Order: sequence, then structure tokens, then C-alpha cells
Amino acid sequence: MDLLLQCNETALWHCLIQDAQKNRHIYLAESLETYLVELLTRFCERPEMAGSVLGLEFLEAQQLFEDRTQQEWALRELGDKCLLFAGLFPGRAERKRIGISYFVKLGQEAYQSLALMNHAGLFEGLCREFIALREVLAATRPQQDLLQTIDLWKDTQDPQVYQGIVKECNATLFLAPFTQKH
Repeated sequence: MDLLLQCNETALWHCLIQDAQKNRHIYLAESLETYLVELLTRFCERPEMAGSVLGLEFLEAQQLFEDRTQQEWALRELGDKCLLFAGLFPGRAERKRIGISYFVKLGQEAYQSLALMNHAGLFEGLCREFIALREVLAATRPQQDLLQTIDLWKDTQDPQVYQGIVKECNATLFLAPFTQKH
């Protein structure tokens, strides 16, 4: 990590995210990188987000169709929480006996719903790049659990997750038979 001479919280998150991207060889669009930094800054100010029941929040957000502004806010919160849980707190999923792919799919669905509500640019990108964003967040943690990552790959078949596994443990031969879809 480069020497940090800046001391505000946003600058520190930005440096951490840039380092994580370099370590994983993932280069996010500037808008997604900025969104991720802002998300981390917001989360630091709201640690109570960790106590959420996300499936219930998704159902509640879908029922807010009469108040579109409230619905958009609820879907954004849900997508953001899913991204944080999938990338930074996969242990929460494990303790609840839920696969990381649950958070990935739910978060993608929330962002996709927002994209369909006339917010196509940013939220379509968040949905499409959810796995890459998750990988960047995971790279900010001291050590990622390889078994969780393999489970995520089996559920999503995402090539970025597969490449991360190959890079992490040279598991090409172990996983190669699963990559072929018939």
C-alpha cells in the first residue's frame, strides 16, 4: 500500500479501494469506484445496517410502489447492504447458513429494479459489476475464505470469481470440469 499522507476518511477509503483493485487486477469505472467509496463512508456512519433482515427488506421495498421515492431509497439501501455483506462480511452469511450467492443475487435484483426505474446508468453498472465490486471489497479484508469463494463461483459461474480462485490457489485442474456447461 502506498504511504498515506491524506488523513480524511474518504481519501483513506479511496486509497484502500484502489489498492484492492490493483491486488485483484480489477479496474472499476470511475463512477463505480466513487460509489463504492461513498458506500463505505456511509456505512461507517451507520453500523446498525449490519442488523438487517435483507429478504424481508426486499419484500417490503417491492410493496412501496405507491411511494416511488421511498421504494427507490429502500432498494438502494438493500443493494448496498447486500454488497457490503457479500464483500466485507461473508461470515454473517456463514453464521446464518446462507451462501454468499444469496447476497449477490438479492443485491443484483435490487440494483436491476432501480435501473428499470429510469436510473439505468449507475444502477445497471452496479448490477452488472456486482461480482467485481464484491471482489474489490473482499480484497480489503485481511484474508478471504476460499471455500466461500468456491461456493459463490459454483452458484454464479462468474468468470471473475473463477479467475480469482485460480490465482489464489492454482486450482485450475480442480475446478476446470465444472466450467463446461452442457
